[in-house]
Amino acid sequence: HSECGHCLPLGWRGGYKSNRHVNVSALRPIYFVGTTSATAAAGSSFTNNGVGDPSFALNLAFSKDALIYTTGVAVTAPVTDTSNGFSTGDTLVDWTSRVGVRIGRLVPFGRLDIGNTVPDTPVFFLPYTAQGFNARLEGGANFKLTDIFSAGASGYGVLPSGEQHIYSRMVTGSNSRMSMRPV
Repeated sequence: HSECGHCLPLGWRGGYKSNRHVNVSALRPIYFVGTTSATAAAGSSFTNNGVGDPSFALNLAFSKDALIYTTGVAVTAPVTDTSNGFSTGDTLVDWTSRVGVRIGRLVPFGRLDIGNTVPDTPVFFLPYTAQGFNARLEGGANFKLTDIFSAGASGYGVLPSGEQHIYSRMVTGSNSRMSMRPV
């Protein structure tokens, strides 16, 4: 029987933009995690839910002519139980730096993240929480369709270094933590 997972995150987010260059924000996620089974008559169900660790971010943005540069640091505080996969039990820090070039309505970009976690993105929510040093590279482009809508595509890679600890959001209890080293 085959299973796959899905994660529905909700939560509270607040922030303050002091000017066009500096903003701060806070996030407290609530996760609803489930499995879809090929043999289950009901199809899918939520198997795990709960509140995740809060995170706090400081972001800086600069633009000059067509060049757009953003950088930021996010810190996640370990206040949630590790047995549900929503926390590693340790402070997580992630630094992100992104460069884009505006060419009419097209903005090609490159992004580098360095940290001791693999964070969720606005588009993809991981079925696990990770702890361990890694770098992430992303490259792509966004195209402005109208003043409100845009479309984009990108590719990314995760480059782990050293021991990685994975906390499953799908499996709860003592079996939810795995350790591994990249080859």
